[in-house]
Amino acid sequence: MGEARARYLEKLNNRLAHFHYLSTPSWHTLCARHGLTVDATAGYLDYPETRRWETLSNMTGGLLHKLAGGKDRPIELQRKLKVRQLQNSVRIPRPIASAVAHVVKMHMAEDTGQSRQSCLLVTGRR
Repeated sequence: MGEARARYLEKLNNRLAHFHYLSTPSWHTLCARHGLTVDATAGYLDYPETRRWETLSNMTGGLLHKLAGGKDRPIELQRKLKVRQLQNSVRIPRPIASAVAHVVKMHMAEDTGQSRQSCLLVTGRR
């Protein structure tokens, strides 16, 4: 609130460690350079969903980040507090993870670069 959009996005990107926003063609180029093949890309999170995520993020990791003086990213703070270890100690079995990924992909249209989606899911292989 009361902050220029560009400054707000810069702070948000720094907190979340977003360094690159790649288009579908850029993902194909980058992956090919490293011997990977992009199988599909799909946009997800429309504007209202993005705003909800952003609100939740600001209330959780954003608040933690501010309380820590903006020095560490939320993921680094989680590691220091040993919350990441707990979160990462439970693994989703591969068949379930694959089934969920398949269902999610079925419900998303292929990204044409013209979508109004906020995020891009990229699936590929070696």
